[in-house]
Amino acid sequence: MADATISDGAGAGRLVNPAIRNLIRDGKVSQIQSVLQTGSAAGMITMESSLKALCDRGLITYEGALGAALDPRELARLMGRSWNGPLRWPWRR
Repeated sequence: MADATISDGAGAGRLVNPAIRNLIRDGKVSQIQSVLQTGSAAGMITMESSLKALCDRGLITYEGALGAALDPRELARLMGRSWNGPLRWPWRR
């Protein structure tokens, strides 16, 4: 799971969805990815979906996206590519 704070220009910090906040509070972090995948109407997006959009716009390379992905297998699936590597990068826990 990644969390980034990006200023909206009005001084607001992190935007936290109540459903995500409850999952974190209840220690159910394994369910967060599923909520993100189904929460696009609320503006939620997975890291892999964001990386795909950046690749599609030519702003980053596929290899760079793989290096930043939390789930490289999911990124490969979204990009229409095969993935034979590890399910998660060894340095990501």
